[in-house]
Amino acid sequence: MTLQQPTSFLDHRLAAFFAPNNPELAQIIKQLSRALSEGHSCIQLDADQQTIIRNNPSEAWVLDDDLLYFSRYHQYETQLAQQLKRKAAPTEPLGLDAQSLHALFNDPLQQQAAELALTKQLALITGGPGTGKTTTVVKILALLMQQHPHATFALAAPTGKAAMRLQESIANSKAQLTDLFPADLLDKIPHQVSTLHRLLGARPLTPEFKHHAENPLSHDVLVVDEASMIDLALMSKLVNALKPNAKLILLGDKDQLTSVESGAVLSDCYRALADNRVELQTTYRFNEQIKKLAHAVNQQDAEKVLILCKEAEKADSQAVIGLKNVQKASELSGFIQRHYRAYFDQVTQVQTEQDILALFQTFNQFKILSATREGEFGLSAFNQLAQPGLVTTQWYAGRPVMIDKNDPSTGLYNGDIGLCLPNIHAPNSDQLKVYFLLADQLRAFVPSRLPSHQTAFAMTIHKSQGSEFAHVMIALGNQLNSQTESLVTKELLYTAITRAKSQVTLVASDSVVKQCVSNAIERHSGLARRLT
Repeated sequence: MTLQQPTSFLDHRLAAFFAPNNPELAQIIKQLSRALSEGHSCIQLDADQQTIIRNNPSEAWVLDDDLLYFSRYHQYETQLAQQLKRKAAPTEPLGLDAQSLHALFNDPLQQQAAELALTKQLALITGGPGTGKTTTVVKILALLMQQHPHATFALAAPTGKAAMRLQESIANSKAQLTDLFPADLLDKIPHQVSTLHRLLGARPLTPEFKHHAENPLSHDVLVVDEASMIDLALMSKLVNALKPNAKLILLGDKDQLTSVESGAVLSDCYRALADNRVELQTTYRFNEQIKKLAHAVNQQDAEKVLILCKEAEKADSQAVIGLKNVQKASELSGFIQRHYRAYFDQVTQVQTEQDILALFQTFNQFKILSATREGEFGLSAFNQLAQPGLVTTQWYAGRPVMIDKNDPSTGLYNGDIGLCLPNIHAPNSDQLKVYFLLADQLRAFVPSRLPSHQTAFAMTIHKSQGSEFAHVMIALGNQLNSQTESLVTKELLYTAITRAKSQVTLVASDSVVKQCVSNAIERHSGLARRLT
């Protein structure tokens, strides 16, 4: 396998610890360490390398056939494969005649997804944005409740932002289904969505959770959205914490970015579990030009991407805008300030909780997405450009923040978004509070109480997963360097484009677009092999 980055200081230190006097073994350990940091769960060894490992056994690593793992990740993968295979096999009676099912689902693939979820303990429902995944799963939950009135249900997502978005989508879908299901039945569908860390019971200063095989979750049915974001370790712990007969429904877009940490669990499962998957394909809620752009990226058709941008420019389209001659981020200052003007105007009018809820809606109208944190087109530069010009303090009314570290003591988790505003309960004071919308409720914190966080006018494309905005500006710049060329992939660009509901502004030169679209992520793992 080819690694994207040279080995790091940590890789060398680890190799020196395990193989101080064995250069050949040290080289393999460095490769394994580097692979893990790049998201692979293992590396494939040739015959000579396998011999070196067999001659140097250790509890720190496991050679499984031709794949070498650190022991912990081998345990995660084998445990997850065993649990998923056990869940994938059982089949239950449908409990509903085909005619009744057809009456609920006009789309044959949505009907197939319902049949899958009703009859299997494990269901993978994938599809791009606007393909009806949430509406389909709400109908599925209603049918399951009719068949199992005493069953308990839970909804979850990897991040706070993804959880909030699923919560909104569930509420909207329930409102549209009142002619198909009784109101009291729809009311029983959970309206709160938890993050996975909240659901499992994260514990401070430890990677372990309250819920596990010996203390499983009580729910009979668990629906998890944005499953592509879930790494190997977390998915293993999640599945291990389910009751033996619990039903697991995973929703996601297999073409999005894989998890930041190791593994590509959703895509591995999709490849290996053909009897447990359905991919929805008909788009119901997505701008047609943005859909074409995303499809071209996904097909790695760089010329088509460039043509679509040029055609949109000639047609004076507002859906897709290409800015390919931007040399510095500062050239976008006026553009950014204009798009945040309505937000800052609204900040000055906030007096009630309803005002804050409305402000969250306005804030989500526009978002800057970057591939990197630092650099000319990194999020730090754009966060600086977006803030009001006269700001001289760290905290000011209107500053948005994103939590970047889980903190069970406050109930704030990685990805949660807060808005810094005057304290609405002390309007005559100068006190500022940071308001978060969590589980359908506003919670306020003094700024000093927050765990690790960052300003969030701009966010990395990785962090944007699970989010949706009316308009996204995707900032890739006019050239790549050694640090960014391995980060910028077709999955990254596809993910960024599909965050937008109505408008995409792509800030990238033609050469950067071509490099990006031609570069695809390939994660090495043994999960798909174990599942077949």
